[in-house]
Amino acid sequence: MVQNDLTIYSEYAHEWWTPGAPRFRSLQNLTPFRLGLIREFVGELSGKSVLDLGCGGGLIAVPLLDQGAHVVGIDQSAGSIEAACVAAKGKGEFRVGDVCSLDFPDNSFDCVLLADVLDHIPQFAKALREAARVLRPGGSLFVGTINRTFIAWFLTLFLGESLGFIPKGTHAYSLFIRPDELIETAQLYGLKCKKVQGEWPRFAATLARGAITLAKSESLAVAYSAVFEKLGDAK
Repeated sequence: MVQNDLTIYSEYAHEWWTPGAPRFRSLQNLTPFRLGLIREFVGELSGKSVLDLGCGGGLIAVPLLDQGAHVVGIDQSAGSIEAACVAAKGKGEFRVGDVCSLDFPDNSFDCVLLADVLDHIPQFAKALREAARVLRPGGSLFVGTINRTFIAWFLTLFLGESLGFIPKGTHAYSLFIRPDELIETAQLYGLKCKKVQGEWPRFAATLARGAITLAKSESLAVAYSAVFEKLGDAK
């Protein structure tokens, strides 16, 4: 089976905002949870400049625009960018681009988001380096990703993809990132870890909704979010 297959984000881009769309219902369901974590750990973003890397169809970017943030979204899928533009109704800015090679000056944004993105990038350090470069000193980087553990493999690939909660072939276990790897790599680019929050599946809610549902947890064994502060210019 093909792994880390990102073609679904282009082939089915028209379904990003279709309620309950089979390929996007878990991401749709997780959006309020992600937005809650961003608000809690990063703070109020109204009036702030935000760069959403791997923005997809804008599930996170559009609500942030509605809350008053100045959002730029970047994604490699032209179809997803088109879907984001339609959903944003003329607000914000959305561009097709490579999150590992950004066309922005240094110190351009107050906040950078890498939500459910790094575990799809073979050389995730390049994305972290670029995120740090375009982030202003004192700015925040929010990362949401999956830990490289057996239980994460079992729940995400074996169960999640097999039962249809996640499209088959979406992930590759080898690209999952341990928290220590993420933190140590981020430090190389002047990013200090301020918070790591574990995330655990809510099994009953996931079955009832037919979509992945997460809750905050003390365990980092499956998924986690991390918030970093830029202390100085990225190297």
